[in-house]
Amino acid sequence: MSDPFLIIILFIIACLLYLFELAWIWGGLAQSKSVLEPDINTPLTLVIAARDEEVNLKQHLHSWLSQNHRSYEVLIVNDCSDDDTEFILAEYQRKYPHLQVINLKETSVFKGGKKYALTLGIKGAQFDRLVFTDADCKPAGPDWLGLMSAQLNEKTEIVLGFGHYDRTSGFLNYLIRMDTVQIAIQYLGLAARGYPYMGVGRNLAYLRDTFFEVGGFKKHQTFKWGDDDLFINQVATGSNTSICAIPEAATYSKPKESIISWVGQKRRHMSTAVKYNGITKLFISIKPLRIVLYYSTLIMGLFHSELLISFLISAFILYLTHTLIFIVLNKKLGKIENAALFPIIEVFLFVVNFLIYISTWLKKPTKWI
Repeated sequence: MSDPFLIIILFIIACLLYLFELAWIWGGLAQSKSVLEPDINTPLTLVIAARDEEVNLKQHLHSWLSQNHRSYEVLIVNDCSDDDTEFILAEYQRKYPHLQVINLKETSVFKGGKKYALTLGIKGAQFDRLVFTDADCKPAGPDWLGLMSAQLNEKTEIVLGFGHYDRTSGFLNYLIRMDTVQIAIQYLGLAARGYPYMGVGRNLAYLRDTFFEVGGFKKHQTFKWGDDDLFINQVATGSNTSICAIPEAATYSKPKESIISWVGQKRRHMSTAVKYNGITKLFISIKPLRIVLYYSTLIMGLFHSELLISFLISAFILYLTHTLIFIVLNKKLGKIENAALFPIIEVFLFVVNFLIYISTWLKKPTKWI
């Protein structure tokens, strides 16, 4: 493309998309108000599906069972574990009366599965308010349960939280954390604007009636994954969903330690996105469209001397705006990442995620890695 006028028009469109994303989606999260006082009185059930999680259970059971809440139960569904999960849970049950356990056994015709395990947990829950996390997650603190459940009522049926990954050394860990933050900014920001489309099973809350009113996971029960994002995509609306985006309401878990396992995890997540509704697909397409259009026209503009200065100034302003808003959101979510590098890492992540997405189309993921 050599026509400067056309490059200018496309660059302006790209900048407008950029500003729309930063002001509307990112700004939605920046302006959102989360509950600051935990509800420690209203009864609730924490539901966790665990399969071969003896190591994680030893590490995290105490933090779940010692929350600052007056009336709650922890219900763990042992999903056909082959390790010592059942015995560890039995040992803790003797110490903690509010720990409930459902043990599932694998047979020649029954192989278990997270959706089935969660469904049994929801059915067996003593209380109507439900909070969910994964066995490899730990809460940010003792008020986590009270904060995540405080907004649940007849009007607010769903609360979306954020799940951090632990900070360790290495570029892969940095990349995973950055990827997680940008995904969180998007789904929490859109939810704050009234367009919730996904949640993460690491930190999620909803009412039991909400689950059963839509038949639970029935709509996508033949699909292995999606107990969090596909379910939320199905039931969440602008009027029945809130977010809880404060550091004290977060969870933390260990990220994947190899590229292969992380790519496998990403492939699973991406395989559910094709089942999102139309409005969701429209909104989540803004970022990739903006990145492609913005950087391609920026690069082309740099080869035209008459556009060079104006394009560089515009790019600097957008970079600075992007970085400053990221600093605000990063603090809001409770984890300070390298803000100066984020706009650059974002482009790198776009390329990586695009390649993973293509691989998902070429070969569907078949198992958890």
